[in-house]
Amino acid sequence: MVQCTLAFKTPPFATFSSVSNTETRCSVSKCGNTESRMEEKALLKVEVLFFAACREITGVEKIELKVEEKTTIKTFVADVVKKYPKIGKMMDNMVLSVNLEYTDPNSEQTLKDADKVAFIPPISGG
Repeated sequence: MVQCTLAFKTPPFATFSSVSNTETRCSVSKCGNTESRMEEKALLKVEVLFFAACREITGVEKIELKVEEKTTIKTFVADVVKKYPKIGKMMDNMVLSVNLEYTDPNSEQTLKDADKVAFIPPISGG
């Protein structure tokens, strides 16, 4: 997420240009002067894997989501549940893994770029 704050009392001319996934430049011109102030938050790419019933609910095997730096696992899980509410009903029995290691869905651990988060519902068989 990129936020650009303009510090003029009258409407300035603003130009926004995207440089990369994590960088956007903002130029503001007023009477020939250029000023820019930017507050930037880099976005991380996280791969989300859905297994068994979760795959049936989402209709996909995996998706890629972009999240802000310092996003915790707990916040990330809440965001996925907002996107797929039926998964929320299964969370009490769900196993979650981050990069092939089982993780508490309420963990305050932060995600890193290119992490893989798997939602694994209870599986039964015989």
